[in-house]
Amino acid sequence: MAGDLYVFGRQVDPGAVDRFRTEANTPVRFVAATTGPFSLFAVMETEPAARGEVASQLERYFGSSPANVETAVPLRYGPMVLRYTKRYEEMAFVRIRTEPGMATEVLGATAIVPGYNGSAIVAGSFDVLVEVGADDPDQLAERLLEGMHRVDGIMWTDSAVVLDHFYRGPKEEGDRKS
Repeated sequence: MAGDLYVFGRQVDPGAVDRFRTEANTPVRFVAATTGPFSLFAVMETEPAARGEVASQLERYFGSSPANVETAVPLRYGPMVLRYTKRYEEMAFVRIRTEPGMATEVLGATAIVPGYNGSAIVAGSFDVLVEVGADDPDQLAERLLEGMHRVDGIMWTDSAVVLDHFYRGPKEEGDRKS
């Protein structure tokens, strides 16, 4: 069964988002140009056995070498799954490092933050990934500052505000690559 792989890229080809608007039959369900240390965030649908091969595909898909990419694999999803949810005008993805043993509590607590739009505990350089949405930039800023920073068990957060994105939507089971 296919699962998600979250990809954060530095120094990514600026045309990556536009390329996915026209490219068919790609494992990328969502791709966004973002602020912060990573210029791109993507959600790829991959078979668990093929996740090791993703590094060789990164240059093709994102115009970035594997050295400029960090990936995270979801271990447990929150109440909603990232990028299967409501579409907001403004959105951000928040990478969270938790205090030891607090990932499950942080996952649950972030689900009640206004604008919560999906989350997962991940294996990666951080512990929890949360999607937050809003109707305008000021509302998004308030949700990131007031909502996330009030959650107990968070050591640090790194927010990536989406500047431009393409969302293909989930593939139907029959359309998945084998």
